Amino acid sequence: MAFWILIPGSESVGFVTRGFSATVLNLLLIALIIARKQEKASEVEEQHYLAELQRLVAAIPEVIVRTSRFIDRHSETLRSGERFVATGYGALVGVAKEFETKFYRDGARAFQRL
Repeated sequence: MAFWILIPGSESVGFVTRGFSATVLNLLLIALIIARKQEKASEVEEQHYLAELQRLVAAIPEVIVRTSRFIDRHSETLRSGERFVATGYGALVGVAKEFETKFYRDGARAFQRL
């Protein structure tokens, strides 16, 4: 298995969406390499996980399109919200923190698409 480090490119705003996503993907790939080296994952399992990761990555553009449509369709409702809550447990705490950067009212500290 060849090892590649994913470099996400620069962010269009001061947040870390690409960096966070690339870090998670890099960590998953590193874990897979270690599992193979320690013989805790077979070549078949390795190929299965790599195919799953490729499938997930390939779905990202469609997820972005669908998410943008949802936000456009519900922007009035979202704009009128006074409070948003994100919950995350364990590994998902980072996802909840990423959510906070998107729904913060102080424009000097966060980007707000709505």
